[in-house]
Amino acid sequence: MNICKGNNAIRQRNVEINAAKRVHYWLKCVDAAALLVIFLALATCTNFAQNSMSSESAKLNALRERAEQGDSKAASDLGWMYLHRPEADYAEALRWYHKAAEAGDVVARHALGDMYFHGQGVNKDYAEAARWYGCPKPDDKILSSCAEGIQEPLPPEARKAFRRVRWCNVNDDGYGTAIGLSEDRTPVYSSCCHEYAHGECEEVLIGKVAGVWKDIDGGYGFWNCHDLLPLPSVHAGFHDVCHPNVCSPGTGFGNKSCIPDIQVFSNGRYHSASATKADGAPQ
Repeated sequence: MNICKGNNAIRQRNVEINAAKRVHYWLKCVDAAALLVIFLALATCTNFAQNSMSSESAKLNALRERAEQGDSKAASDLGWMYLHRPEADYAEALRWYHKAAEAGDVVARHALGDMYFHGQGVNKDYAEAARWYGCPKPDDKILSSCAEGIQEPLPPEARKAFRRVRWCNVNDDGYGTAIGLSEDRTPVYSSCCHEYAHGECEEVLIGKVAGVWKDIDGGYGFWNCHDLLPLPSVHAGFHDVCHPNVCSPGTGFGNKSCIPDIQVFSNGRYHSASATKADGAPQ
């Protein structure tokens, strides 16, 4: 009886050993499979990266060849590719954008304006940015202060004016960016009013006119310091502004080049200078 018990214990032990061996073998297989999957994934990623680099290099060479033959569109595209690489090459982007812009490419002119405005590969130069945008020379003092983008609490009456803007679809957080557009130095506030799905925010401009806070932006939106250039000239107590991203009425359609819109203050809000002239309002 003791012998049987001993045999049963041995058999049980053998079963446990065999089970452990099977588990060990299975784990080795899993490890091998996992390593194979990782290896294949790395190989695929490496091939994809090599193919992407090869494709980008081929495209750059093709564009460079056309650009060197005087194709301004190719030069502009070349500037865009250098600017938007994982590690931007600002020197090459500037070089090709300049070549395209000097040949009259509108997209390149605007891109150069952006690079000088934001200081990409060059020192910030608002006057040079305005030149490429096609705007008059801006008021650097106002623009420098505005470009800091510091959010501050809106005065209570300004906040009430913001709430009265019916097309706003964002929560009122009570903050805005102060812009020194008023000649009497009362801040004018730019505050996010309409947010799009891709994250860009259309802003409303709230200012104090004859002692009353109101929406003064004329319905254009995008009144932030990256979309306007305050000018030294003044109308009705407020500085004129140039919008590099808004075309003047009658331009920018068909084969007509976009002429940046200049807005002046009259009748309690900003209006396009072209439209204001047509209405016969004082300039």
